[in-house]
Amino acid sequence: MKLTIINVRKALVNNQIVLSKFVQDKMLQVGYSKRDVIKCIWTAEITDVQVHKGILKVILEGLDAHDNPIVCVIGKNHKNHKQLKIYNLFPPTNESYRRVI
Repeated sequence: MKLTIINVRKALVNNQIVLSKFVQDKMLQVGYSKRDVIKCIWTAEITDVQVHKGILKVILEGLDAHDNPIVCVIGKNHKNHKQLKIYNLFPPTNESYRRVI
C-alpha cells in the first residue's frame, strides 16, 4: 500500500490504523482523543515523507476536533503490513509547519 492521503483515509474507514503505545500515553497527557485523530486524518494533507528505522512514514497536518492545528506521523505497521500505525501526534509549535499554534 502506498502512503497517500486517500489510502490513509481508506485505512481509517476500514479500521486498519492502530495507535502506538507512545501515542496512547501522549494522548492522555496532552488531552487528545480518538476524535481528534479522526478529524486530523479527514482534514489533513501530507506535508513530508520520511524513512525512520526502515519504516516509511508521512507527516499529516490537519485539524483536531476543536479546529486547532495538529500534526500526525503515520506509517506502515512493521508487525502487520495490512495496518498503518500512528507513531506520533502533537500540536505544531514551530514555524516549520504550515499552521502553528
